[in-house]
Amino acid sequence: RDDHAIAEALVHLVSTHAAVANFGAHETASRLAEVALHRAGGDPELAAMLAMGRCRIGWRRPPQEHDRGVVDCGEAARQWRALRGDDAPELAWVANQLGMLAVVDDRHTEALVYFQEFEERSRRSHGDDYSNIDVARVNRATALVKLGRHAEAEPIFRDLIARRGWSSALEGLADIHRAHGEIDDAVTALRDAARWNHEH
Repeated sequence: RDDHAIAEALVHLVSTHAAVANFGAHETASRLAEVALHRAGGDPELAAMLAMGRCRIGWRRPPQEHDRGVVDCGEAARQWRALRGDDAPELAWVANQLGMLAVVDDRHTEALVYFQEFEERSRRSHGDDYSNIDVARVNRATALVKLGRHAEAEPIFRDLIARRGWSSALEGLADIHRAHGEIDDAVTALRDAARWNHEH
């Protein structure tokens, strides 16, 4: 009968369901978490985490619901700022989610701005070795490919492949090879990406 513990568990469930785009379970957990938070007397940090969990699923929704994702992310940003100020580390992830929404809506120039913010905020809060900086970089490079800016994207992908071997970077490199008609190189990169995914 610990409403706070129940609320905390449900808030984590909201984010988990967002990560795998389990829409029905996400909606249910979200509503139950809100009720549990109210019964527990409120908790600003859990409320902000719940708002972030709602934000996280936004870019995975159908296109006609993307506006809802923007609103949810705006609410998450508002709550984190109220809780921790404008340097709240969580605002980096809000920027990333807004960037993903821009990508799926083919607003790639706007996405670049959000991914740059994601990278800069991550660096400020956690230092240059923080792995999420590379998440921001691969997302930014992917947006650059969509804009046809291959010369800017390719060195980012190659650096990430050399240091991390990530399949997302290999897939991005494959897109560049394919755009240049280098089909054998594209196939090789995609096979390497499949191998990485299998191993990890």
